Amino acid sequence: MWAPSPMTGSWHPHNAGDGEFLSVHTTFIPNALFDRGLATNAALWQLGRARWAKQTLYPDLKDLTMHEILKSRFGDLPADSPS
Repeated sequence: MWAPSPMTGSWHPHNAGDGEFLSVHTTFIPNALFDRGLATNAALWQLGRARWAKQTLYPDLKDLTMHEILKSRFGDLPADSPS
């Protein structure tokens, strides 16, 4: 199975505590390989990899906005008040 981006890293288990492990991806690009736009491309590759992993491993998982995720974890957060 092919991922939609270069395989510039590895998948490995991460201990999330309480005996729960998550699949995470780690990558490293040395400074010696610097080129203009490389960081942007690497970030876009990782977004593509995250989307691929979600669709492959958790196809029924519903996408949520960051607001929905934070609200489910912490409840309603107070609105910023002007200083």
